[in-house]
Amino acid sequence: MAAVVVALLVFVASPASAQTTLTVFMGSSAHAPLAVVFDLKDQDNVYINKPQWETKPFYEAPYYSIRVGHGRWDVELIHDKMYLMNPEDPIEHFEVSHGYNLLLLNRAHGDGPITWRTGLGIVVAHPESTVAGKKLGYGYELMNGFHISGPAGHVSVAYTRDLVGPFFFAAAAKGTVAWARVPVYNGWATVPHAAAHLLAGIGVRLW
Repeated sequence: MAAVVVALLVFVASPASAQTTLTVFMGSSAHAPLAVVFDLKDQDNVYINKPQWETKPFYEAPYYSIRVGHGRWDVELIHDKMYLMNPEDPIEHFEVSHGYNLLLLNRAHGDGPITWRTGLGIVVAHPESTVAGKKLGYGYELMNGFHISGPAGHVSVAYTRDLVGPFFFAAAAKGTVAWARVPVYNGWATVPHAAAHLLAGIGVRLW
């Protein structure tokens, strides 16, 4: 909510001549193997020093990004997904797939078809876990199971090309970093994040 309020203030402060755009991207990401720590009650911590992550961009809820811009400022939601492929006992299954969401306030730099963006924001995570046969986070309704979990930042380079009328094509390469602490059954998981993303999509100039 704080990010949305800040974004609205920025939009109001932008010049009246600034253009508003909506862009929807699809794509995928690759995650660095940063150590994950499971802090379980009445048990020793479980450390996975080299976690193997998969994104599975088209499995169940897809990977996507939505960006609403006004002038040089925009608000972006990156719906990233992280499936742990090498859990260790008693962790049987762990994923942040609905997702490891990055809600960012961005500033664009440069003119022409190629622009850079830098942004800061928060992680809104929806974890699902099975620990020693006990599950947490599965089957929640749309707005349940989400947690504001930590800070996030990103840098990206994008290419845009006009199509027909107000529509345009956009492609982007992004780097994101974040830190999140999310609930699992009988404890918490600390999940740092560093990822590279490739995306492509369609945008429209609204006014």
